[in-house]
This record gives sequence, C-alpha cells and structure tokens, in this order.
Amino acid sequence: MMLFSDVGRILVRATCSWVLVPRMTNVARLLLLCLLVAALCTHCQECDPYVVQQYGYCPPGFELGGYGGAPFPFRPMEGRCESARFAYCDTLPYSKTIFPNSLGHMSRAEVEVSSEYVLLSVLSDLMQGDCAARIRQLACAVLVPECDGGLGTAALESQPHYGFVVPRALRPCRVRCEDIRLDCEQDLRRIRMAWPPFLECDNHMAEEEEKCSDPTGLSLEPWPVMEVDSPEMSAPEWPGKLLFQHHHYAHLAWLLRRTAAACADVARIYTLGHSSLHRHLLAIEFSGNPGEHELMEPEVRLVANIHGNEVLGRELLATLAQHMCAMHRRGDSRVTSLLERTRIHIVPSLNPDGYQFATESPEMERQLFSGRMNMQNMDLNRNFPDLTNTVLRMKAPKRHWGPVPILDEYWSDEVAPETRAVMRWSSSIPFVISANLHGGELLVRYPYDLSLTGEEESSPSPDEEVFRHLASTYVDAHKIMANNGTESCPLRMSATGGVGSGAQVYNLHGGMQDFSYLHHGCFEITVELGCRKFPNASELEQEWENNREALFSFMESVHQGIKGVVRNENGRGIRGIHVAVKGNPRDVVTTRSGEYWRLLRPGTYLVQASGPGYLPSLKRIYIPEGMRQAGQVDFKLKPDPRPRRVTVQRWKQRQWMTKQHASGRRHGGDRSVSWWLYFKHLNLEPPAATILPTSAEPELPRRPGLWQRRRHSRF
Repeated sequence: MMLFSDVGRILVRATCSWVLVPRMTNVARLLLLCLLVAALCTHCQECDPYVVQQYGYCPPGFELGGYGGAPFPFRPMEGRCESARFAYCDTLPYSKTIFPNSLGHMSRAEVEVSSEYVLLSVLSDLMQGDCAARIRQLACAVLVPECDGGLGTAALESQPHYGFVVPRALRPCRVRCEDIRLDCEQDLRRIRMAWPPFLECDNHMAEEEEKCSDPTGLSLEPWPVMEVDSPEMSAPEWPGKLLFQHHHYAHLAWLLRRTAAACADVARIYTLGHSSLHRHLLAIEFSGNPGEHELMEPEVRLVANIHGNEVLGRELLATLAQHMCAMHRRGDSRVTSLLERTRIHIVPSLNPDGYQFATESPEMERQLFSGRMNMQNMDLNRNFPDLTNTVLRMKAPKRHWGPVPILDEYWSDEVAPETRAVMRWSSSIPFVISANLHGGELLVRYPYDLSLTGEEESSPSPDEEVFRHLASTYVDAHKIMANNGTESCPLRMSATGGVGSGAQVYNLHGGMQDFSYLHHGCFEITVELGCRKFPNASELEQEWENNREALFSFMESVHQGIKGVVRNENGRGIRGIHVAVKGNPRDVVTTRSGEYWRLLRPGTYLVQASGPGYLPSLKRIYIPEGMRQAGQVDFKLKPDPRPRRVTVQRWKQRQWMTKQHASGRRHGGDRSVSWWLYFKHLNLEPPAATILPTSAEPELPRRPGLWQRRRHSRF
C-alpha cells in the first residue's frame, strides 16, 4: 500500500474525473497523466535496505518512509521462517530456518541437491569421532541458518525505524568455527581432504559482537526466563535467608533465575544443553564481568548430581549460589575479592532426569541405586572417554605430552546427551580446577581412577603433589571429613585422612575427573560428601555448615603456581603453545588468547614454552612458601628461522598419536577411500578446492640422527 502527498491526491481526483472535462485537449490530458506518474514515483516508499540485503529484492509491504519520511507500521512478511529439520541436519539446537542462506541457496530443494549437503551425507563414512559430529553441526548451521524473527524490545531499539523485527538468518559464530577448525582440520587431512571452502571462518561466520548462532548448542546468551506455574515462585523479592529444602527441577530453575536477577551485576544463568528428557542442564556464573572471559582470570567449575540419587551436592551448590549473592549484596570483602579475581561456574544438577526418578522412588531404593542412571540407563560417570588406560600403557611415560586425544572407537558406543553437553562445555571454557560432588562416602578422590593392575592401589598422576594439596584443602576445611575414621560408611571405601587417589578407593573406567585432567588439563577432584546419598531436608542446614568453608577454600586454591601469556614479537597471544615444567611430563597448552595456568607447589622450577615455528624460551622460576596468588610468568617467542626438524621425542609422539587415531579403524575397513567417489556415484561435482594433492598428504618424518637429538633437546 502506498501513501500519497496532498498534491498526489489532487492529481488522482483530477485524473478520475477527467472524463467530466470534455473540452480538455489530448495534450492537456497527457500532461496531467505525466504529473500523476511523477507524483507517484516521487512520493512512493523506498524499499527497506535491510530487507533488500537479506532477501535480494523488496517484497510487498516492506516499503519505508511515508509522507515527509516519517516511519509508519507496515505488515510483516508471513511464512518466511520454516522448519529446520533436514535428513542430515537433525541435531541442530534450533527448529526454524530461513532462506536464502549465505551460500545463495533460495530454498530447501536447492540445499538438498547442493554438493555441500551431499558432503554431509558421506562425512560419517569418511571419518568417525567427535570431529565428524562437530564439522557436521557447523556445516548445517551454514546451510540451514537459524531464523531470528519476532517482536523484541532490544531489536526495536537497535532498529527504531522498523515497526517489527524482520526475520533474518543468523550466521554461525566465528569463535566456534575457529575452535572446530583448530581441533579437526588435521583429521580431514588424514583422509586427504582440505578444509571445505564454505566453512571458511572469515567468509560465512559472524563475530560475537553481532547476534550469531552457536551450532554446538552451548548457549552464548543468558538462559531465557522460564515460565512458572506456582504464583509463589514468581516473587522477585530476595528473601534474605537461605532456603534449606529439596528443590525439584522447576523450583531449582526458579531459584537460580531469582539469584541471577538479584545479583545481575555479578551473575548470569545459562544452559549447557539438554538431558535425555530435554530438561535444561542449568549453570549459574559468578564473576566481576558475567558472560566474558577476562585475560588471565582463572575459571573454576563446581558440578553435582551426576548420579541422580546423590542429591546432597545438588542442594549444597544451590545454597552456595544463594550465599554468594547474599554476601555480595552485603559487600562481604572475601566474596568481593573472589569474584574480582575468579570466574566461577556452578552446575547443581548434571542428571535432572535421574533426580526426578529418585524422588519418586521408595526411601530404601533411592539410598542405593534408584535414580543413579540417566533415562537411557547410562552411568554418566562411566560414559566419558577412557584416556587413563591409554596413558598408563604408554611405553615412554617420561616423555612430554599434552592433551590426550579421544580415540575414534569411543564414538562407536552410545554417548549420553548429558555427557556430550559437558564435553562441549569443557572445550569452550579453559577451566583450571573443578570439583565433582558425589555421595555415599566421606572422602576426596583425585586422579587416577584406574590402576595399571586393576587392583585397589595408589595410581599417581604426574601432578600427584598438586592434586593431593587440592584434596587436602577441601578436607582440612571440612568440619568432620578429616576424622572420618570415627564413622565408617557401609561400603567402607576409606582413605587415609579422607584423601586418596581414585584407584585406592575403587577402579573405574570413563570417569569425569580423569577425562577433564587428561584431555582438557583441568585439575578435577571428586568429593564424596557423606554416607547418606539422599539426606532428609532437616539435615541440609548442618551439611551446609560442614561444607561451606571447604567450598570457599577450594575455589580460592586456584590462585597458586604460575600463569601468564605467551606472545609473539608483535605482542599477540599465540594459541597451542606447550608450556612444560622440567621433571613433569604433562604439558599445558595455551588458549586462544595465549593464556596458560600451571598449578605448582612452592619450589624452584625450569619452565619452557615451545611450539612449531618458534624458538623455545626457557625460564627459571621460584615460588615461595605462603604465596597467596599465582605468579605471572609471560613468554615472548621469536620465529624459528631454521627449517623445522623433528626430534626423536616429537617423532615418537607423532607415531603414538597416529597409532591411537588409527586404532579405532582397524576393524572398520579402509577409511582412507577417496571421498569424492561418492559424488561421482551421484553424478555430482565435489565442492571446489577441497581435494588435497597427493604431495600434501602428511607423512611421518624419518628418524633423526644423534646430532639432531642433542641440538633439539627440550631442556
């Protein structure tokens, strides 16, 4: 519909009545018609430039302006958002998409016949493992973008001349694309495939400052406000006292939301993903700048209720969130100092489905095993990759190693959605320490959870001394845990002084704490909070008093050892640099910004930063007794002008890594088959510039000579 000026209306009336002017000549009538057309073209609405950019044309009803250029409400385009469910894109974290996408596909039919979509159909036959799933999710987010549309105050403020928010396609977040490419590009090269051009992070992705879509399903935005049915659960006031009671799922969600709203300047709520029954795995974050990782600020993680019937940790962490918010509002110096220097993530329940099942079970059954598993009958603390067995059987355990890769064979078994959510979460945030709260005993365990012989005996990790200090920090601050010899639990899983390695208590495969340590470099301990897995509500207040100081002491213990940034000559942080300590074979690896954290006990150490293409840098450091914060040790690496040579150590490491990745394919046939043959079978051309020349196929280097070993020795 078009709007006309007063002049335009007069011309319309004159034109409509020109038959009433019989004496008007044809020239006059032609002149009047020209004036009418000019008025219409001058005063009609110009098309909305945002709509033209999104759709390539101006649909009816998307005109801008009005008489005098004033904005006016216009009708929205209907039916632009459509279903995002495609055969090979059925795991996207959203349900609506919109076309055209960034590749120019105008419809679902064009996507389904494109070579990019056909690549998704054969990707699972070409490679296995986590990378196959992550690349597939990223590709689906490009081909089937999330549709963002509807009314919204923030959007209207940013686009005040619109009467509504125009539906638009959200591009995937560039930061997620860079993470996936860094982790998975080498896996593609093993099958002689280059990184697909349509997944270039610079071309089809959006920056975090823009509104972007996260294909991994890990929410980058605060968790949306959930609807509640109970009127008493909608009260916004802060009660001023802690609530010591059992919280079902909806009540726990309300409690975390209210806590985050009461302390919005230091807290936010978000979700890791969904459980088997699609309940949110909720997390609440506390920091001086919620939602942002600040340079060299350590990340701390507290999780509980991985077994649904072990509920004490769930209620303790819910109470901890309330307590930290209340202390912050009162200006408590300890909490203020902690939040200024630390970013804390609290997840009260990793198994909300199991908890719900446990609450509906008889008392005796839930004290034993009822509700322990998730709804797929899987023990989540046995569902993580078993990397401990790989490390214990290494033939050269004294050589330096970084993150232990996940074997391809792990993905051939069923992986719970809760486990996948935790793995994505751990990959996105560089956690330094973590505590996993359990029930059924009264002690603290630390890696390793498995011994080489399978017997209940000590199985120390390279960081045994640091782990024992972290565990002792919690135990010593606990009111009764250090003296647990006076009260033995029925299972009699005791450890000296309430502290012991996991294998000393019992052996297990696929535990969360060993995986966090070996794959992500996070120092995680397992806290067994008490003999009763499902205590009565009347016992919760006393349990909080027993554990309050221990929880705070553990969070503060992250500030020890050293931390720093590894930069190049231009002052930019370098990602993927190994920071090694002489005498300890486990390295830490720098983050995207070049940061690292290395927990160490007091003493003198030789620390070296090294990486491909740079000359190593070695420093001698001293950590005094009683130091209450991590010392800052930065490195500035110079580029290596020499052609890269491979030491015996690196050569053996590459052989070992290649062997581990290949072990999952031994019984699955030849996985290196030329993937483009699938396109020929379908009479389609593969995506351009994705096939590597044969000469680019990676090969293991030859064994170097003795002179190379001496010249390139690590220390």
